[in-house]
Amino acid sequence: MTGTRPCSEENGAVSNASSETYANLDGPWGFAMPSGTLEQANYMQQYSQLYFCRLAEMRNFYSTYTDITRVAISQLNPVQTQWVVGIIFKQMPLKPSILKSYADDIMLTVPELRLLNYISGDDRVYIEDETGRIECVFHPEDRKHDVVTGMVIALQGLVGADGLFRVNEIRLPMHPAPIPLPCSGQSAKQYICFLSGVDVRTPAAQLFLDYVTGCLGADTVQLGACMRVIVAGNLRGERSLLDLFLKTLAEHVPVDLMPGEEDPVHAAFPQQPWHRLLLPQSASQDDAQNRLVRCSNPHAFQINGCLFLGTSGQNVKNFCRFSRVRNELEALQRLLECGHLAPTCPDTMACVPRGDHDPLVIREVPHVLFTGNADTFRYQQRVFGAARNAGTAAPVTLLTVPRFDATGTAVLLALPELTPTTLQF
Repeated sequence: MTGTRPCSEENGAVSNASSETYANLDGPWGFAMPSGTLEQANYMQQYSQLYFCRLAEMRNFYSTYTDITRVAISQLNPVQTQWVVGIIFKQMPLKPSILKSYADDIMLTVPELRLLNYISGDDRVYIEDETGRIECVFHPEDRKHDVVTGMVIALQGLVGADGLFRVNEIRLPMHPAPIPLPCSGQSAKQYICFLSGVDVRTPAAQLFLDYVTGCLGADTVQLGACMRVIVAGNLRGERSLLDLFLKTLAEHVPVDLMPGEEDPVHAAFPQQPWHRLLLPQSASQDDAQNRLVRCSNPHAFQINGCLFLGTSGQNVKNFCRFSRVRNELEALQRLLECGHLAPTCPDTMACVPRGDHDPLVIREVPHVLFTGNADTFRYQQRVFGAARNAGTAAPVTLLTVPRFDATGTAVLLALPELTPTTLQF
């Protein structure tokens, strides 16, 4: 890392940061919390209050459906097809249980295996609101594997003689689609670079740093137009090398640093930014000029009117374990459709106990939804939500950023087209 060659502006390495309008939205969106919030949180309270806050907030998203008349679960009429809006609880026999693990230790039995996916034919699904809970029966039966605990959904069905709610139709929240991006008016493209899972001790990481700083004589059209680098969690290596890597990177292009599950930050979602004392050299970069922005996970930001929202991947991998989605791109799609970044919090993912609101609710559909530390690079563009004021609905770009230490792949996203390309190191 110390062998990086000095570079000049003639190489095109300096980002055209002056032309960008950048806004970090972690604070306004409730991801980044004021100092001391984690220490003052009451971890002894039940998580039911968080679920009720989520239900109260997300129930409003169903007002867009004019054909849904919501009925409280306790008021369901057994002879009439009705709609209920509630939060899903999924009883899964294969789901890891701390109580079962403790019992296995006491009885000296063989511990349960850690599976890649915990769904089974014996899973049972319930929907509940403030008034009660009822078990649901889906047709076909495997549709129950499309939902996970914590999702707020609308179900239409009929209560049978056996007291089970037989589901005819499923509806997910309806959000306004993002506003189409205006043309930039510039002939040259501009790029946002994404990478995650970087081991700074590897030759690939050094090559990436040389590329960004212009030491490889790379294509100046792409290189000079790199507006910002998003590091989506899981930096590996000695602390001094991490610090030097980020310092060198931020000297040439603005950097957003997100924490991940392997980083030295609080594990509860939403994860708070790296502490500046852990990175004394790179943190000395002037945050007011957005050279190095220590962000939360999830992270929301806006560049030139384009709204980005993403995580370092824990929520996506957790969703995959408790549903039948085939890959991380499909999981991203399902999370956006259900209107929540991590519905499995706090059931199978640690999160900060909140009693006032749920910061992980997706209140506005972004132009780009990304996840880091994925197995492979994938992307998709499709329209989510309804067009605003009878206008044109802008498509959403879904993006999975692979682990750099496993694939040597970084992702460049062109603005305003939002089309990605990969860089292999």
